[in-house]
Amino acid sequence: MQEAAEAYCSLIEDSEAGDEVTFASQLLIALSDAVAAAVRLPDVEPTDAESPVAITPEEWRACYQRIGQLTGPWAGYYWEAFYPFALQEADASVGLGDLIDDLTDIWCDLKDGLLALRAGLSLNDVQWQWRQDYWGHWGRHAAGASRALPLHLSDTGHPSPRET
Repeated sequence: MQEAAEAYCSLIEDSEAGDEVTFASQLLIALSDAVAAAVRLPDVEPTDAESPVAITPEEWRACYQRIGQLTGPWAGYYWEAFYPFALQEADASVGLGDLIDDLTDIWCDLKDGLLALRAGLSLNDVQWQWRQDYWGHWGRHAAGASRALPLHLSDTGHPSPRET
């Protein structure tokens, strides 16, 4: 999980603005890897230790703006059913998702864990937090982004994996 978190966060932090389609393709790969790693996290018991660090609201806003610059004008709002298994259409709670917000919240939860590790929190505690955050927060953002990104890529002519 740590490797997947590093890859996702580094992609957002270190990418240069340029080819938005290639960035979206790389983002989909990094996001898919992070999701796959998150669902494989062990169910561990945390200690009483708390992380001495966390992403600030200012850092969150800066990341949101950065992702907006890297993705370009196509990324933004998309329609989704927040409860797709509802038996009645009215219960599906159709609404707007915000792709940039999704990608930023994922970055925030993954980066919090990476910062905690660097600050000395145990891997066990960070894995516990990543698992909790995935199932309770960023997994929902990942679900929306994992639908929006490939739809956008298929509409724009996605690059082959050899090009990313």
